[in-house]
Amino acid sequence: MSFHVTSQQHARILIYVALIGTAFLYWPGLSGPFILDDPFNLDPIQRWLDGQASIAEIIFGNSSGVLGRPVSMASFWVTVASGGMHPFPFKFGNLIIHLVCGLLIWQVVRRILARDTRLAAHAELLGAGVSIVWLLHPINVSTVLYAVQRMAQLSTLFVLASLWVYVSGRTYLEQGHSRKAAVYLFAAFPALLLLGVFSKENAAVAPALCLVIELAYFRNPLDTKQVKGFFGLFLALPCVLALTALLLSPERLIGLYDTRDFTLTERLLSQSRALFEYIGLLLWPRGGAMGVFVDDFATSTSLISPPSTLLAILGLFGVSIFALALRRRAPSLFAGWFLFLVGHGVESTFLPLELYFEHRNYLPGFGLIVALLGLASLATSSKIRLDARLASVLTASVAVLITLCLGLITRDQVLIWRSQESIARHALENRPTSLRAILENTGIAIKNSDYATAMALTRNLTSSDNPRHRLLGHIHSITVECLSGRGGSPDDLESATEERLDKVSLSEVQAFGPLAKAVAEGRCDKAIDASQVGDTIVKILDHTQAQSAASKPKWLMRTAAAQQYMRANRWSDAEAQAELAWQPGADAAVGALLTQVYIHNGKKEKASRVLSQVADRVDGYEIGGQREILRLQQKIDEMTSLKEEAPAS
Repeated sequence: MSFHVTSQQHARILIYVALIGTAFLYWPGLSGPFILDDPFNLDPIQRWLDGQASIAEIIFGNSSGVLGRPVSMASFWVTVASGGMHPFPFKFGNLIIHLVCGLLIWQVVRRILARDTRLAAHAELLGAGVSIVWLLHPINVSTVLYAVQRMAQLSTLFVLASLWVYVSGRTYLEQGHSRKAAVYLFAAFPALLLLGVFSKENAAVAPALCLVIELAYFRNPLDTKQVKGFFGLFLALPCVLALTALLLSPERLIGLYDTRDFTLTERLLSQSRALFEYIGLLLWPRGGAMGVFVDDFATSTSLISPPSTLLAILGLFGVSIFALALRRRAPSLFAGWFLFLVGHGVESTFLPLELYFEHRNYLPGFGLIVALLGLASLATSSKIRLDARLASVLTASVAVLITLCLGLITRDQVLIWRSQESIARHALENRPTSLRAILENTGIAIKNSDYATAMALTRNLTSSDNPRHRLLGHIHSITVECLSGRGGSPDDLESATEERLDKVSLSEVQAFGPLAKAVAEGRCDKAIDASQVGDTIVKILDHTQAQSAASKPKWLMRTAAAQQYMRANRWSDAEAQAELAWQPGADAAVGALLTQVYIHNGKKEKASRVLSQVADRVDGYEIGGQREILRLQQKIDEMTSLKEEAPAS
């Protein structure tokens, strides 16, 4: 009896082996730590475990994106409810999602390659190959093993599912099954799109990715009313609405540039270089260039500063024109390239996000692999012909070599992610000018009571070319000295105020937190007190007149100053700073602080008015917020005088 294995069966075997191999490679990293903004995003879940927050607050209270990302937050709650509040279940869940995304890439790519006449004969195996490369690629390690990047993963999962649904529905339409097509295109697709954008907003690129597939692989693109209606409803209309929102309320989408060290123009210029950096890592992955501490990525301040900016822009336009010109001859080159570019359409364009993060390639990365296949397909028109058996051996050898190389680099990256120390050390070794890497290593040194290393790191910051780094170096140096038992130096406070920043950022907010705690615990040996810290914050803010008072870092700094003045019993100064901090977009906690100050200063009417404003900003499901409102209301009710008195000295 003979047994013939089809290419589809071969593909399935390869995929199953790749899934097992990927799980094996990632397993050692699943016990790694929470890092960076993991604690911030997961804090509501910890408060829920402590009885201080509701499930609704977990799901609907996140402020990471415009839409709050409730699907992702719900998945985090399920993780904790079933596995506990520690890193392993989060990262295990991320690994499962990664494997499912790999399966979806296989299904999408095999279907679209079957429409490319040059690649159709091998679509099954090539689709599996694209999926395997994506599954094993080391650029994805920092997404899978970074707990809160599940947001990016879920967004990708739903986008890939929506692409599969679109191709299926479009195929049914082509075959004359209009009812089935309508269910896929106008019911299943929008459901997946909504799940995607409520996981992370970059899923909004899904309709545009469908347009890329439509233009690349369907014989008569946009040839029916249903297809035109699909793109009108899910692409054109949202674009018009987004543009209208941008024109009517630009601060909602681009207002955060007030907190950045770069402008909108500079970000757009910088993204050309960032895209080529991503392409370089996807084509030639280098472990030393990978990681999450990438805040040292240089800003492009003009077309020729740095000179690579203009070259990158010309390169992007050049490849795009080349792909457009070959859309008919090499549809997969066209599709893959524009899947990559459009996949970056939310996070790598005008939004005031940080300049560079490799997890932004989690969705677009497979497009570049498809583009390489399309480019390779052009060789079929060459006069050079190889013996079929020899060609198969060469192809298999190259595939095995690529798989082994990717697997080895991924293994090394995963091993780095097993501990906070190895992540931080790797970052500092490869990106010595990264502020985050320096501060992360400083924190680890303090945790290990290695104050000499911590002080060396912070003192190096004080000699940086960057004034923000110098300011932060002085503040963190005081903290290290206080914690080491030597007391802080007032000279460092004075040096910090001399840096004269045009705008403050969250980095300054985060720097003053540990210093304030050290002062409150008496670790600074009276060399530095709360009053001095408050004055330093105010002096720094005095130089930021051009920055809006409504800027988040600024009202957070005002809040910190008010807290220090309260500890120093300087209640009139605390009132002044808290009033400046109580901005329209400020957290309810700022209003609660101002209410507390008014109560202390005997201003009952003002306290009642602000508490009413606080109540308007606190949702009914916010347990902690509602408790604080009740507590403050009781304090107001206990005030005997309705008449405002002079503020306490």
